Amino acid sequence: MPKDKLALIIPTVNRIEYISRLLESVRRQSLFPQELLIIDAGPLDISHILKKYSDMNIRYIIAGPPSLTKQRNIGITNLSESITLVGFVDDDIVFEEKSLENMLKFWETETPDIAGASFNNIYYNYRSPNIFEYFFLVSSSQRGKLLKSGFNSPILSIDSTRGVNWLFGGITVWRRKVVEEFKFDEWFTGNAFCDDVDYSHRVGKRYKLMVVKNAKVIHLTSQIDYTKEFIFGKTVIMNRVYFVRKNREFSLVLCCWACFGVCFGNLIKGILWHDRGLLRRACGNFIGLCESVSAGRNKC
Repeated sequence: MPKDKLALIIPTVNRIEYISRLLESVRRQSLFPQELLIIDAGPLDISHILKKYSDMNIRYIIAGPPSLTKQRNIGITNLSESITLVGFVDDDIVFEEKSLENMLKFWETETPDIAGASFNNIYYNYRSPNIFEYFFLVSSSQRGKLLKSGFNSPILSIDSTRGVNWLFGGITVWRRKVVEEFKFDEWFTGNAFCDDVDYSHRVGKRYKLMVVKNAKVIHLTSQIDYTKEFIFGKTVIMNRVYFVRKNREFSLVLCCWACFGVCFGNLIKGILWHDRGLLRRACGNFIGLCESVSAGRNKC
C-alpha cells in the first residue's frame, strides 16, 4: 500500500450527472483515495445521490455561493489529519485505468522539492499552436510554458513525465504542506478562469511542478451556453490582466497585445464560421480589455 494518504477535493454546483460519472471512474480505480470531499455550492442538497457510493469515504459539504477558489479553500480546511497529498479535481473529469495508482507511485519516489503534479490530460485533438498564436504570444510549442505575456501553453497528452511552469487546477495533486501554505486567491470568482495559473505560478517560484505521463484523465468539458459567451469573453481577459498585474515578472504591454489577439481571433472566426457565440465572446474580450486598461489608469 502507498505510504501517502490522498484526498480528492471536488468542487461542484449540483451537477449530479457529472459527479456520478466522476465517482464511477474513481470506483473503477485499482486504488481508492483515502477520502473524497465534495464541496457543493448549488441550491440543492444532493447527498442522497451519494449514498450509491457508500463504498468510498465521501464527505459532502455544502458551501455557497458558487466560487471555485473559495470551495477549494473550504475543502483544505476540512481535510482529515492523516492526509498527506491533496488532489483538486473538477467534476467533469474521468479517471483512466490505474490513474490514481500511477499518481501515488510517482509520489513514492519523488524528492521534497516537488510541490505538485498534474494528471495527464488526454485530449486526442491536440494541435500545435498556429502562426497567429505565436505572433500574438498566446501560446507556445512547449507544453506547460508560461510566456512573458502571462499566457500559458496547454498541457495535453504528454509523452513523458516532465517539469512544467504551471499546472491545471482541476487535475492536480499537491503536497499537503503546500496547500496549507498557499491559499487560492478568492479574487477569482465563479469558475475562476486563470486561478490555476496564478496558484501554480506562485508555488512554482519555490518548488518544482510536474506532469505524470501514466496518470491519465479525460477532461470532458461542456460547451459554453450561448447566452454566457459575452461574460466568458470578458472574464478571461480581465482575469488574465489581473494575474499579470499581480505578478510583475510578466509584461502588461505584451499581455494586452495577447488579449487583443484573442479578441481579434474570436472576431475573425466568428465572421468566417457564422458563429454568433464567438462574436459575442469577441465583444466580451474587447470590453474586458478596455475595462482592464481603464482600471489600471485610474490607479495611477
